[in-house]
Amino acid sequence: MKYTMETEDDREFTQHYNGPALCHSIHEFKKYLRYQVKYKDSYNQAWAEAAALELDKILIDNGINMEDYNG
Repeated sequence: MKYTMETEDDREFTQHYNGPALCHSIHEFKKYLRYQVKYKDSYNQAWAEAAALELDKILIDNGINMEDYNG
């Protein structure tokens, strides 16, 4: 895949350039949360809500659907 981005804003460039790494990081964090709920502290409702609801809600609010990520 090849694409071109033109911007004079360093911050915008950095955000787009680091997008794949950010997506992978979020995927790894979601796996960590699921592990905490399943194996470490399954009785802690805060872990369950963070893993199943809150992180996904925040991502979807920002236009990111991790279900589309196959990393």
